[in-house]
Amino acid sequence: MTGEVVQLDGRVTKAWGTSMDVRVTASCFDPDCHAPAEMFAVVYFMYVVDLSLAEKKARCYALPKVVPCCDDDDDEQQAAEMRKKARFDKAAAETAWKEITSDDEFDEVEGLHAHSDLAPRPLDSELSSDLARIQRRQTAPASKSHASANQQADDIVLGQNRTLVEMYELVLPQHANHMGTTFGGQIMCWMATSAQLSASKHVAEDQSLVQHISLLPVCIDQLFF
Repeated sequence: MTGEVVQLDGRVTKAWGTSMDVRVTASCFDPDCHAPAEMFAVVYFMYVVDLSLAEKKARCYALPKVVPCCDDDDDEQQAAEMRKKARFDKAAAETAWKEITSDDEFDEVEGLHAHSDLAPRPLDSELSSDLARIQRRQTAPASKSHASANQQADDIVLGQNRTLVEMYELVLPQHANHMGTTFGGQIMCWMATSAQLSASKHVAEDQSLVQHISLLPVCIDQLFF
């Protein structure tokens, strides 16, 4: 609503060779009240390193790894792997479907898409489970299994927190409709900015990469309001 403050928290959850998964949460609060911020949106971005074909074949760049520091971090990384697999499965399904539909005998297989495994499947995660895991991570202490490891490797723990980005945006009249509700596209723009900053901070962990690579957002998964 107009006059409220939107808080955006971006964090890299998983990094592969040249791609990374970035989670951004959006919360709102009234600056005139002392009530805690209420989370209302979660989105997952996929960023990739912009490389030439020769650089991809040479495998000359690799992003820093993200090391989990608690059980909820493990859950987030597993969820990131599932989202990545779902994207590859969907891409393979779309490619196979294009091959089928390009056939001269398409009329004979018209109903195959609805009854086969070629149809893209929706992701299983729900907003409630995502919010519960995120809120649990913010309030619960690290588990015993990770606590001992954290005491022996403080640099790993710091590496987890360095990708965190917190942004605060005041909702002005130009950000809202005639009812005073913020436009969803405006919220999405702020979330994309937070994700870009978080991904850039992760790349900055390796100084040898900063001057040589650029990041591109390639897709958005599971945008919930």
